[in-house]
Amino acid sequence: MIRRRSIQTIFSAAVMLAAATPAWAEGVLVFGGTGLLGSEIVKQLANAGETQITVFARPTSDRSRLDGIDVNYVVGDVLNDDEVEAAFKSNDFRLAINALNLDYGTENWTFYQDGLASMVKWAEKTGVDRIVFHSATGAGDSAGLLRADLPEDSRKRYADRTRAEEILAEADVEYAVLRTYIVRPETEPATGKAFVSTDHTVTGSVSRADLAILTLYCSDGPRCRNQILHASTNDDWTFQRPE
Repeated sequence: MIRRRSIQTIFSAAVMLAAATPAWAEGVLVFGGTGLLGSEIVKQLANAGETQITVFARPTSDRSRLDGIDVNYVVGDVLNDDEVEAAFKSNDFRLAINALNLDYGTENWTFYQDGLASMVKWAEKTGVDRIVFHSATGAGDSAGLLRADLPEDSRKRYADRTRAEEILAEADVEYAVLRTYIVRPETEPATGKAFVSTDHTVTGSVSRADLAILTLYCSDGPRCRNQILHASTNDDWTFQRPE
């Protein structure tokens, strides 16, 4: 469900799609750019006219979602500081996007904070203007929205994202954090009804295609600057398991 929203800053994805056509002089570095969300972000960047897109990917990453898109690849592990350094020094970047998602069941309880700490370090050293981090509703001051019966492993993962958000907020670089509660299945298209809000009680669902649009909107200028925002969609969508 989508909670009733108080009078807060709310941006509509329909407006964002029209506004997200920047002409950036410097490149964009996308961590997790071959994944389900990251590939949608890369597609939106390319559609918006960005010609200097670099994707940081693991050696085993499946690049098929980016077939036909002109991108540069840097191969590495976000937990290897030297490889993150090499990525940031591979071009002049104004923007870094963290769309990483740890594989389900992986018992690394500091993945997000360790990876983001390395990203922040080299973003500061190389003059990156902004980092956009995809987090989750349940992190930070939205922890009260989590189910009471949530497994301990899941709570550890939210705690990891919480610390990652804190590291980003303490950094000497602009940031935008986009939290999501439910991410819709891969096949769900953009609706144009998604939004981001400063109301941290907002829950609901959002498609990756809409999240990509929101990401672009929050990637440039004063919009979303140094804010933690909740993403959702203003419709009556409900999850249905595949047959």
